[in-house]
Parts: sequence; structure tokens; C-alpha cells
Amino acid sequence: MRQQELAEAVAQLRETFGRPHVHAGLGVRRLVGSLFEFRIGRDLRVVFELNKGSASLLLLGTHNDVHRFIKNR
Repeated sequence: MRQQELAEAVAQLRETFGRPHVHAGLGVRRLVGSLFEFRIGRDLRVVFELNKGSASLLLLGTHNDVHRFIKNR
């Protein structure tokens, strides 16, 4: 189930990134530098990095997981 949600959210991100009103449902926000996050449901977040027009998914976790990831990076 969660894998399907992730796949759908990534597809939505691909289609809408850069158009904030369209991707608002994902809750995309910049974290630091080239790192961003978006939400999957209420409890999961995906951290990704933009680099030369492509996005690399770095982390799938909770809010606390994201906080630790940023702190230790």
C-alpha cells in the first residue's frame, strides 16, 4: 500500500514541481540548500535533492527521521 502511495506521489511531483499551486497537496518545501521534502499521508515524508534538473530520493521516514537526517548531514 505505501509503495503505491510513494509511486503516485513521485509521479505527481514529476508533473507538478515548480508550480506551487498545483503540487500544494504534496506539501513540498525546501529544507536546506538543494534538499526538499514532500509528504505522503500524515506520517511519512520523502527527502529529495535537486541536482541539474533531476531529483534523487534520499530518505523516506517520519518527521523525526527527517530532522535527524538533516542534523547529521
